[in-house]
Amino acid sequence: MLVAAIEFIKKRKPSNVTGQKVCSSFIFFYFLLLSTTHFIFFTQMAAVFGVSNFAVTTVSSSSSNEARLRTIALYRKFQKSVPEIMKIHEINLPTSAIRAKIREQFEQHRYVKDLQVRDILLAKGQMEYQETMNVWKQNNHIMNYFIKDEAEAKPTTFLEKFYEGRS
Repeated sequence: MLVAAIEFIKKRKPSNVTGQKVCSSFIFFYFLLLSTTHFIFFTQMAAVFGVSNFAVTTVSSSSSNEARLRTIALYRKFQKSVPEIMKIHEINLPTSAIRAKIREQFEQHRYVKDLQVRDILLAKGQMEYQETMNVWKQNNHIMNYFIKDEAEAKPTTFLEKFYEGRS
């Protein structure tokens, strides 16, 4: 398409056409080129990188037991993919630490009883899984889960702040 646009512009005689018309012809073909190549590019990208990999439609749970089963399935999916996550994101932490962090994230919402809230949490968990496995999350996004635990407590009293140099 690009070759055709360039050939078309070369065939136009500058003596017959003003600079504005040549420019507008080029812009038209450029936009035509962009629209077709972007469409082809994005459809090929979707095929190559699997944009919809790990995508799951959101479902409203009809009972507490159904939500519980879906939660356990998502938890197992996360736990089974820990080695792959470590390899993809090049994480230099023990597998047990990552598994413990996943468990901690699930345990945070263990006692939620409202089905609608559970469904939202499940959808968010599925999104996290999809973003992690499709490498839409970068290494620092994953490591943020671990940094929160290792951060030192902030000084609260005046003297502690003074000694730290933040008075």
